[in-house]
Amino acid sequence: MKRRSKYRWILYSLLNLSIHLADGLVTYINTPDLAMEGNPLVAKLGYGWGALFTANLVGFLFVVVMTWTFCRYEHVHIPAKGWFDYYMKLFYGENYKPYWCFYKFSKNWESKLALFCYGLYWGITAGAVFPVLGWIFYMLDVEPAWWHTALYGYITALAVAYSMLIKWLHDGYRESKKAVYQESKIVEGKQEENCI
Repeated sequence: MKRRSKYRWILYSLLNLSIHLADGLVTYINTPDLAMEGNPLVAKLGYGWGALFTANLVGFLFVVVMTWTFCRYEHVHIPAKGWFDYYMKLFYGENYKPYWCFYKFSKNWESKLALFCYGLYWGITAGAVFPVLGWIFYMLDVEPAWWHTALYGYITALAVAYSMLIKWLHDGYRESKKAVYQESKIVEGKQEENCI
């Protein structure tokens, strides 16, 4: 396991937790009776603080598992011509067809899970900022007419999740390219030694 990865999952989990704690605090300040809470558990089903706390605890445990999953993952080193080539070789093997990504499922579950958890973590974390901002706008009585907390939160979560999926693949490709280059230099060095 890489040194930088050893405790990274704890830091990422704490980042997500701090955003949700901030959300809980500003929610309590603005609507202690939850009359203005938009969470479906309260707004639609009529549950109270206990349900919100339980849902957030379960969500946080899910985040911890996700961060642990992608932080312990080591990118596979594959000679590739670009990040898409890296993606296809990683998930479908050397002799892939480019259109397989549209309908064929990969059996490389470990890499697929790490990729999914990485994108989902960042999407959830980015989207969670918007309820906090919405309550802060409400507290300051400066909420712009165009502001829509849920809509912007969902759009941001999806955009960030998708962007981070691509980033994960770029990181894997760059790391792989560097490792493959270093391995080829080692092989060349050994061949030169054998020739002497």
